[in-house]
Amino acid sequence: MAVTVRTNSTRFYLRTILLAASIVSNLLPGAGGPAFAGQAPGTGTVGSVHDMNTFAFVFNDSMGRVCAFCHVPHHANSEAGTLWAKPLDQQASGLRPYTWTAPENLRISQELDPLVGPSRLCMTCHDGAIAIDPHGTKMPAEKTISTDLNITHPIGFSYDEAVTARGSNELADKNEQYATAVTPSETPGVYNQVTREAKIRIVDLLYQGEILTCVSCHDVHNKNNVSPDPGHNYNFLLWAKEENSLICLSCHKK
Repeated sequence: MAVTVRTNSTRFYLRTILLAASIVSNLLPGAGGPAFAGQAPGTGTVGSVHDMNTFAFVFNDSMGRVCAFCHVPHHANSEAGTLWAKPLDQQASGLRPYTWTAPENLRISQELDPLVGPSRLCMTCHDGAIAIDPHGTKMPAEKTISTDLNITHPIGFSYDEAVTARGSNELADKNEQYATAVTPSETPGVYNQVTREAKIRIVDLLYQGEILTCVSCHDVHNKNNVSPDPGHNYNFLLWAKEENSLICLSCHKK
């Protein structure tokens, strides 16, 4: 079907749609097509917790733009890629990455830069140091991680090495899908039975198909990828539910 574009405004919005698809694809280098699977129709960044125009502490964009807080079509930060609008702390000054304590984990190598891949982009807001709008507003303390990554789940390590070090009895194969349900085991020593019917696999959200990053758990471009069970109200932009720790059981066998 031929489409006639009649106005500059129409052309702008068509380009915007194509740009948004390109941004998601570039943020997830190991993902490819399947990364779009599982996102509920009608959701997206507009109106989500990543729509900065919805927060009172932010100087809202005068034209109501949403993507512009992080992405720009022109004069982007070439070091970051993905048309990134914000500065990056390449040295991650004062960064304290997670340190392994369990003996089995000592065999898992970590990147010299634990913020490798899209994680560094996340931290341009969530480190609490870089402004999220042109007026110098910074993320409130309750929404920041700071540069002390010892208080978070480890990132920037090889999932493949983790499976080798911990064993397939503890970590799921990366080609497995994210968890959608669990049947508790009543037998001592027998793990819970996890149902994996999500359209997305673990490997789809590993940087370069191997490295675990922030986006391995968080779907940053969607309003609510998985809805909480009735009676619950949360939105952490997760690829699997909080109920029954399904986000945890997607990787960890317990």
